[in-house]
Amino acid sequence: MNQKKQELQNYTSLARAAIKHIHPADKNENNIQQVAIQKLLNQLLYNGDDGYFFAYDDQGINIAHPKEPYRIGKSWWDLEDDSGNKIIQQLISNAKVGGGFLQYQWSKPSNQSTSNKMSYSTYLEEWQWILGTGVYLDDVNQQLASLQQKIDQHINKTKQIILIISLSSIFIIFLLGLVINLSNKKKADKKINELGQKIVNLQEEQHRHISRELHDGIVQILVSIQYSIEATTIFLSQSKQEKPKPLADAEKNLKIAIQEVRRISHNLHPRILDELGLSAGIAALAKEFSKQTHIEISFTKPKLRKLLPDNINISLYRVVQESLINIEKHAKATHITIDLAIENKWLTLTITDNGIGFSGSKKIKRGRLSSLLV
Repeated sequence: MNQKKQELQNYTSLARAAIKHIHPADKNENNIQQVAIQKLLNQLLYNGDDGYFFAYDDQGINIAHPKEPYRIGKSWWDLEDDSGNKIIQQLISNAKVGGGFLQYQWSKPSNQSTSNKMSYSTYLEEWQWILGTGVYLDDVNQQLASLQQKIDQHINKTKQIILIISLSSIFIIFLLGLVINLSNKKKADKKINELGQKIVNLQEEQHRHISRELHDGIVQILVSIQYSIEATTIFLSQSKQEKPKPLADAEKNLKIAIQEVRRISHNLHPRILDELGLSAGIAALAKEFSKQTHIEISFTKPKLRKLLPDNINISLYRVVQESLINIEKHAKATHITIDLAIENKWLTLTITDNGIGFSGSKKIKRGRLSSLLV
């Protein structure tokens, strides 16, 4: 919107410079000079059919209008738009205080439809006229929609990169495991563990990097766009203008996009895990899961902040994350208990629920994942 305002001021300055050489003379010559200005303004067009200049005198009589010549010579002092705004009066008032902007509804020449328009008007002292031009805001909304499309494409591209990395990692693990098992089982077990951990660390590092890029890059751009839209909404409200539906839709879609990017960023790698440790990470995960699924979660944790190395933290966090997903899909539970405890230098993680378990002849097996603190 600031860019469009600057463009309107620049266009008006150019038009004013174009007619500057024509000065009012005596009454007999004024009509001739006025016709000359009309012809000149009729030729100053831009942006196809929608960019043109108009002129009115102090009494609201139209002096020049290339797209609506029937207005010339008539007074439009009391002209109102659908919102009851005195368009010509406000344009004259803005011009006399040094120039200003006004939003109102006006017919768009290119498609003959009524659209929201923002105009800038300035005052010509020598003629006691106002000179102005405007831009139709549906064109601005089209630019916002184009920007939204580019953002969506960027998000989809990021998802594709994550998928390719994951599939490539799985393929590499498979090939390495096959080669090592054929050569030596004992050495293979050791190397697979080492390589597996490295790949996990690489994946998490890549996830951490992509998550940071999404959070610090795309989200900040989206938020800045949201602030611009909110500023536009405030401006419309102050001008007693109704917010256009395309603008409201763009604002709604933008909020959804911000939430979606933040969700993807958080799922890739929760930053709280790096900053506050495993206990805080699981607590935040449980709170978000309970909010989304309405399944009550009780979480017991030790009164310690950060005990484990990053690879153990990530592994246990992913175990809890996957367990909650499985419970939501299959268990039909209403309550989940997560117990993280330290006993005799052992860290014990226990996840239980009150779900339906396994049906038929399958036996329910309860396990416990433990990790020794070193």
